[in-house]
Amino acid sequence: MNFLNSTKTGSVAWIDFIHYANRLFVAGRNNMWSNEDTYISIFSQGQSLIKSDVLSISIHNFYRTWLSNNMDLLQDYAEKKTTFILKKILATDEPKGVIKKVLSGIENLYNGSKPVALVVPSPQMWLTWLYSNIRPDEVPSLGENEIEATAMYLAEYLREYSSNGLSTIVLEEDDRSSVASSEMLALYKPVINIARHYQWSTGLLINRTSHNEVKKNDDIDFFLMKGSDLSELSLLLKENDRIGGGLNALFWSGQQIDTGSITLVYGEIPENADPETVLAQLKIIR
Repeated sequence: MNFLNSTKTGSVAWIDFIHYANRLFVAGRNNMWSNEDTYISIFSQGQSLIKSDVLSISIHNFYRTWLSNNMDLLQDYAEKKTTFILKKILATDEPKGVIKKVLSGIENLYNGSKPVALVVPSPQMWLTWLYSNIRPDEVPSLGENEIEATAMYLAEYLREYSSNGLSTIVLEEDDRSSVASSEMLALYKPVINIARHYQWSTGLLINRTSHNEVKKNDDIDFFLMKGSDLSELSLLLKENDRIGGGLNALFWSGQQIDTGSITLVYGEIPENADPETVLAQLKIIR
């Protein structure tokens, strides 16, 4: 079931605030990615202030922090296939355990009152991220078999969160990804199938430069556009009415906008945004 169908009537404001809240409440202390109690404290304070309609937990920084503290493992795996390394990383208890405790804490705090989204790197993003750490001098060359194998490992990994009250899985792409084509999404099918099995909706988080890729697709319930403004979003909605965006850095710096009849507004509050301006902009959204 698409999470948009289960939220309140009217527009949905999905706001990613964790970096902003970390700076605001604990001066950017870095241990929130390795300590579930710190993360839950920062998240709950941020949500009390921001009141996002969707509770969004991104796992990328949990793994990036863990990997930075365990670079010796990459040296041991240096000659192995990237898919083999990813399989080992996804099976590691430490980052996964922290994320599961975070989700359990969020579930206990909000008791299903808001949809919970788990944002995970797409198969392509996992691979390009590992390449940049293991073989930084190489240009990643990702074959279909490699991407599909990664999707299978990722689908099995996501089973670990089946009892954590999730509403949706969002696959995040970066600038290096070739996104949203039917051929590429077919390689992601194991992840899409596991989401369907657990009745999670499936979203794709992509950069504004990929806006020509957001035509309707039966496998993707909605798209989130990083960095888009409201005028861009209005144009995109003519191609697909399940697109969110518009709350870019310019908006959080004080730009005046009219959300009109847009169903889903989405964006990340910049870490160094001015608190008074953020509060004023939140009033516009509401």
